[in-house]
Amino acid sequence: MQVKLFQTAVLLAAVCTSLCCEGGRRDGYLKSLRLVPEVLSPIDSIDLEVAGIFSPTSLIKRGDWFLMRDTKSEYNITAFNPTSGDVLHFLPYGRGIGEISMKGRLSEPSGLVSVHDFGTNTVVSLKVRESIEQKEQVLDTISQFVGNMTYVNPLFCKSGFIASSFNDARVWYYLIDTEGKELSSVPAISNGLLQKEEDPAMSMVNSILTVSPDGDKVCSAAMGLTALSFSSIDGGLLKENHRVEIPGQEDSKTITNFTGLCSDNEYVYVLYSGKPFNTSRNESEWLVVYNWRGKPIKCYNLTHSVFSVAVEGNKVYCTTDSPSSSILVYQLDGID
Repeated sequence: MQVKLFQTAVLLAAVCTSLCCEGGRRDGYLKSLRLVPEVLSPIDSIDLEVAGIFSPTSLIKRGDWFLMRDTKSEYNITAFNPTSGDVLHFLPYGRGIGEISMKGRLSEPSGLVSVHDFGTNTVVSLKVRESIEQKEQVLDTISQFVGNMTYVNPLFCKSGFIASSFNDARVWYYLIDTEGKELSSVPAISNGLLQKEEDPAMSMVNSILTVSPDGDKVCSAAMGLTALSFSSIDGGLLKENHRVEIPGQEDSKTITNFTGLCSDNEYVYVLYSGKPFNTSRNESEWLVVYNWRGKPIKCYNLTHSVFSVAVEGNKVYCTTDSPSSSILVYQLDGID
């Protein structure tokens, strides 16, 4: 029986490898990586529905705790400790003290868990350790932007914030100071990719950003276009070190490309879909690991569809809601 099970497992792995290699040959972005995809299965899973979490996004791991945004919750941050079973909720939606007026993505730049309140143009940080210990939110307003520029999902970095904006279709993303003054910027995605777009600025706003924990490296991934940008921050200026643009892919009205992004000080972890746009959930089955110079190191074909990613050491954590809401745990070995 064990021999038959082993033979079955080997056969399934071979079939998956064959299918993912074939998918890589057909997809322009995956083909451009020039990597042989590896099939990656989760080593563990964490049930979120026992905690009343049914639609998790923006995953962050802090010790034994997972912080996320549940799109079906009345709070912007839900914290869950699967070891103890404790569940805490922070930053309710509203316009009162300690509330946030509009939903925003969670970010963990430079060790901070922060949320941008688009309605008030304010960046609020949750003091995680104090909030968990006291079982009530302890907040700190990092910045209140002034002026006419409207920024989207700013991330704290060593020179201020990295952010995108609706204001200028010539710029992909900005480096700004704590009051919202522009310090530097990275030029827009090329016209060859934007030519089908009715609103080029919106295509760049619909990008995911990550900042390295040390605060001096940035990556941006477009959700609707096949474009990635890798930059460093030096002397208060952004320097784009590498850019990936794959022409000929479908436009953002039909295809979702990059759906999740996170980083450590060595690598950037990118979730890639390449599948038709889904208004309810955009899932990915590909995890691509880059170094900060923009060189692809590893390409993994995930055996489950996922839609957000967090990393801690050699463990990668991804959320899914199929067949149930959970966090899937993957182990990455041999990245060099």
